[in-house]
Amino acid sequence: MIHAFVFSDIVGSSEKWGRYRDSFAPTVSKHLDDCSRLSAQQRAVSLKLLGDGAMAVFTSPVNAISYAIDLQRSVASTDWSKLTPGLDEFRVRVGIHCGQSIEFAAERDFYGPAVNKAGRLCSSGDGGQILMSDVTQALVRSDLGSEMQLIDGGRKTLRGVGTDRVWQLIHPDFNSPRVSRSGSSFTNINQRRSHVIGRDREVARILRSVTGEERSSVLLVGPGGVGKTALAIEVASASHRSFSDGVWFVSCEGVQSKQDAIDEICRTLRPAGFSGSGEEDLLGFLKSVALMLVIDGADRLMSAEELLEDVLSTGPGICLLITSRSRLNISRVEVLEVEPMSLDDAVELFFQRARTAGGQPGTGAEMLSTVRQLCEQLDRLPLAIELAASRTIDFTPAELLERIEDRLSWLTSEKSTDAREASLRATLSWSIEDLSPSNRVALFACSLFRRPFTAEDVESFDDIGDAMAAISALRRRSLLARSVVRDSTESMYSLLDTTADYTRELLSSQRQLRDRLEKAWITRIARSLGPLLADLRTSREAESLDTFGTNAEDVVAALDAMSRMHDHEFGPTLALIRARFLNMQGRFAEAADFLESHVPRLSGSGDDDAYCDLILLWCAVLIDLRMLDEAKAVLDSAEQLVDQTDKPLIVGARIHNLKGLIAYHQGDYEGARRQLQTAAAGFARGQDEIGTSTVTHNFGLVEYSGSDGDRDRALECWLEALTARRRIGDRRGMAETLTNLGVLELDMGDLALSWEHQSEALSIEHSLDHQAGIARCLFNLAEVAEQSQQLEMAARLCKSSQAIFEAVKSPLQNAASAYYASLAEQVGEPEPPPHLVSLPIIEILQWAMEARLASLPPQGTR
Repeated sequence: MIHAFVFSDIVGSSEKWGRYRDSFAPTVSKHLDDCSRLSAQQRAVSLKLLGDGAMAVFTSPVNAISYAIDLQRSVASTDWSKLTPGLDEFRVRVGIHCGQSIEFAAERDFYGPAVNKAGRLCSSGDGGQILMSDVTQALVRSDLGSEMQLIDGGRKTLRGVGTDRVWQLIHPDFNSPRVSRSGSSFTNINQRRSHVIGRDREVARILRSVTGEERSSVLLVGPGGVGKTALAIEVASASHRSFSDGVWFVSCEGVQSKQDAIDEICRTLRPAGFSGSGEEDLLGFLKSVALMLVIDGADRLMSAEELLEDVLSTGPGICLLITSRSRLNISRVEVLEVEPMSLDDAVELFFQRARTAGGQPGTGAEMLSTVRQLCEQLDRLPLAIELAASRTIDFTPAELLERIEDRLSWLTSEKSTDAREASLRATLSWSIEDLSPSNRVALFACSLFRRPFTAEDVESFDDIGDAMAAISALRRRSLLARSVVRDSTESMYSLLDTTADYTRELLSSQRQLRDRLEKAWITRIARSLGPLLADLRTSREAESLDTFGTNAEDVVAALDAMSRMHDHEFGPTLALIRARFLNMQGRFAEAADFLESHVPRLSGSGDDDAYCDLILLWCAVLIDLRMLDEAKAVLDSAEQLVDQTDKPLIVGARIHNLKGLIAYHQGDYEGARRQLQTAAAGFARGQDEIGTSTVTHNFGLVEYSGSDGDRDRALECWLEALTARRRIGDRRGMAETLTNLGVLELDMGDLALSWEHQSEALSIEHSLDHQAGIARCLFNLAEVAEQSQQLEMAARLCKSSQAIFEAVKSPLQNAASAYYASLAEQVGEPEPPPHLVSLPIIEILQWAMEARLASLPPQGTR
């Protein structure tokens, strides 16, 4: 249970007991009686007297506040000199914190961190003050009267319990000194400080190290722009009271040598009483003081490790808080890797900085979604986000997102006077310029990968010598992140997108090196992905599609690079991978556009088999889009390549199968049968099980259609095809056949079996992320629900199918729209979530299934 704990304490009581002795007793007794009486009036559940103070416990935070105000009001209104003659001042301080604790019921006593924090809040205050924790002010703020005021005292270190933002309650009935936001007067931090967002956990961890009983120095390591400096300043600002000789910020910007660094530290420490010059005087001074030095950008300093080791050796009074892009070889320091912000914190930072800059980013769910995408594209780097937010004066977040590929040019601050924040480009330049030539080449190679890569990937480049050594060097400089561990046996590495963009930009100016590295990178991609094409339409299909999806950006970039180099050796293979992936996801319009763009330029590349596969796939996609005349024209060009391929029999059978589908969609069922029979014979002679099952399935389409359609014959074909496809492991084919079986069963009145088969098909299509297939299943399930008189469910299912058909530009979207309109006339339009079309598929499915389907009629007869 949450309780409110109120500690009160007489300021300077020890001195007063020594000065007034027994005459001070009536004053203390009167005050403790007031504590007891006033806490009872506010229904305290416990009161514990602690020498000259008290701990009162309440179940209501508001009652705790009332008790604290009454107590200070009583102190202010009492003439204490009547009880203790000569008493010139009597002041009480109060601290309040709300939280859980351990209660000992028998003793009606409380223990635990929450109790300790309330006590520390009290002891950190001054006479007449009521201080409360951040959580307490949040609980009571709305219940405070208009005469009361809350003052933000800033984040403070509470000895032994960490840090918290402290608030002071001001009331007109008693005077109290205002809480100070700064600690030691010996510091140059305040003018630099700006509160950081989303780093509370890191701040607390570092504070435990630098201000704890076993004080230790900390090294903050991370890529440029990740917020190391801001984090260090936040920690330093919260550490004033822990260092009697101050907290001092030393920038290594512009420092070229060890002597430059010594001179900079000496200048910084003048206000702290340092009057000497040179290393010997500096180290001698540091032996006699207790202070923190924030060394910012230590990796820019030559001989940094030697100097910092010398500083640390001066004694336990010196604490270093160091920021660096590279790991430094310094003993007696804790190392903390500073990661990019969480997405929620990054979004909060964007909106806050946009408002500060005078921008108007807008509001609403769609705007929030856009800003989230923008922050993700900016690697959640605080510097990049702040620079982008400053651009909202001139551009909307949507416009910035559209221009994200040119992020390095527009993420430049025109107003900053701090060179470290002048531009993201400058920050990245500092991160790369001091690499050795071999490590710079390794970074260039790594930047080509758009997805996480392995050490083996890096080893495939002949221009890189020791790949493992290069990876270690880049990791030490925070240029590579160890992002994923695959099965705990293979480490995966990646660059932040901003770093990769800038590195590729540098590489583009070195044409010969770029061409060599890109050739090795393309070869690596093609040879690792090409063999997976054979796994499609088999039991290994899902894994292959997942791999294709992971490598999608690499494949597209590799195709662009080959086009620029006019070298298409692997072009047909990589184009086929991309097109098959789009097709297997049911993104037919996107696949058609891709093929129309790439097929002509790959003619004559030398890989006739892959090129022929591309043309046949293009034809199949056009058929799915019902662009039959275009499909015929493409198929004519494929026929000219049959004899140039390694498997002319199978290729010929595939051509006849596609001709059969074109005839079927044109209503020429006899022509379709002839073409499919020829295809079946070819697949049988070539022992191609996938082709044979595909033709069998297509025979079912022909038998089911037309005025004289034979439903029993169609059922036989589809059951035979389903059996073969289950045996092969062709899950895409299984879903296709299950969908058609469900349509047939609905036609025959077997609603239960139709629902079962459509649901199984939907599960498969969802697992393969085949978007057009998902929409088709939802549409068919809507028809089953309508026949079962579940009209609300039918409307949701149909609306969802319509949204997905629209997203993938399917020709079936018009049919779905018309069907939905007829359902909406009967039951009204279900209120869909906003932006249904742009929702992830899983969310569309969840919305579709919110309406419960009642039991279906019993299974009918065929």
